[in-house]
Amino acid sequence: MGEVKGDFQGGAIDILTAEEVADWGAKMREIKAKLSE
Repeated sequence: MGEVKGDFQGGAIDILTAEEVADWGAKMREIKAKLSE
């Protein structure tokens, strides 16, 4: 990155399709149900 001074915070950008977003809610409910067992 060359001569960069100061703090640097990196990250990732994920691109999701509409179908993936719709499935994500159901998957999160499954995970939460397993965690509460």
